[in-house]
Amino acid sequence: VKEDKSLIKFSDAAERYRKIYTSKLDGASLADYDKHLKSHWLPHFGNWLMCDISDEDVLEYLVDLEDVGRFTQRSRYLPEEVDALLAACDRNGRAGFNIRLYFTIAISCGLRPQELIALKWSDFDGEYLTIQRCLSNYEIKETTKTGRSRRVFVPTWARSELLNAPSRFGKNWIFPNTQNNNLVKPEVFNEEWARIHAELKIPYGKASNRTPYTCRHTRAAELLTNGVPPAKGAEQLGNSVQVFLATYAEWIEEYSGLDNSLLERKMYTERGTKGAQNPILGC
Repeated sequence: VKEDKSLIKFSDAAERYRKIYTSKLDGASLADYDKHLKSHWLPHFGNWLMCDISDEDVLEYLVDLEDVGRFTQRSRYLPEEVDALLAACDRNGRAGFNIRLYFTIAISCGLRPQELIALKWSDFDGEYLTIQRCLSNYEIKETTKTGRSRRVFVPTWARSELLNAPSRFGKNWIFPNTQNNNLVKPEVFNEEWARIHAELKIPYGKASNRTPYTCRHTRAAELLTNGVPPAKGAEQLGNSVQVFLATYAEWIEEYSGLDNSLLERKMYTERGTKGAQNPILGC
């Protein structure tokens, strides 16, 4: 007997999705999926038929979640904060670890920390980074959080940091441990980042909603406020359009068409590279 798909409940669809993607998602992503599914989505939509759930229903529920404070408000860095933080990395980075390069890529490309730490030089073609692996439970997995690889545009100002990095001559990991050529644990970078914030008296931590993920939120906010279409922004960050909009909708501004220069960082193209030709995104 052929199944009537119009009678499938949300809870059943969610369980099928989980079974299909269990082997494609890393452990941390799967745990995060389960946590939010059990805490929010199943209690609300579990018994709903899939055919009865509209886009408006989902958006209305997202608003309800935000109203009761279940979703964390996103924070971003201001241009002057980025300048000060990266300059401090120059002065105070741990010997052997390129703190400035790590956070330059984090802010300019919006990568997840577990993607950033797993980058190899073979992933960089001079203009794009191919994101195709991630760190999960301190092990490298040859897949991303979403199970899909993607090409991320590297703005001009950030490319120079990559091209001049000493680890480039190692031709393996972009962020190697110089003592044994293995990966550096993310905690090394996160501890330095927190210390630099404290030195500069820039708010950081739970009270200010500032974490290493704020670098990613900064890139998302920049893309949207520069007028990059949400679909292109979602592609760059490795989100679905739905998740991207639900997370970053507050920063959307009106736009008309895609100008490749929008993927450049305004705060840097306005100084330092002023007058330089913007690279082509290739889309």
